[in-house]
Amino acid sequence: MFNYTVILELLSKLGVDKVFDYGAGIGTFLALAHTYGMAGIFADVESNTMKFGLDRIKSLGGSPTPMTVDPHLPSLPRDLDCIACTEVLEHVYEPELLIEEFYSALRPGGILVVSESFDYVDEFCAHLPTHRGKGGQRFDRILEDAGFRSMPTGFLLHPSVSVRV
Repeated sequence: MFNYTVILELLSKLGVDKVFDYGAGIGTFLALAHTYGMAGIFADVESNTMKFGLDRIKSLGGSPTPMTVDPHLPSLPRDLDCIACTEVLEHVYEPELLIEEFYSALRPGGILVVSESFDYVDEFCAHLPTHRGKGGQRFDRILEDAGFRSMPTGFLLHPSVSVRV
């Protein structure tokens, strides 16, 4: 796990003012994004965790737009400026399909921020057999094959920041 403020500092420098947080969980990323003046869309599966996360952000003065997602049939809004997906893809059975949906959802030049253990470790997720062999350099190729190019950030390991071309 890395420090979310690293991502938010970068997004702030890039002029991002609204973040689509896919797999928002308990809302930590969007709660911090609010302190940077960024609005957000809180996207997660409908659950008590989602309710808790939304309530948590609201209690801190934020007002995220909630969106329930179906992990089996990802269909996201279009023309997004920025998608953050932190510590989520390890739980998605076919991450390539979700990455392709991220590409379709982002406007040209839109930013995808991904943080996962598999962005630098090859065998990252033993509990999902479909993930074997998709980490490390292969994960970089999955992003490239979907149409993303890596954005140089100076980060040693996390996060992976890509731009839709």
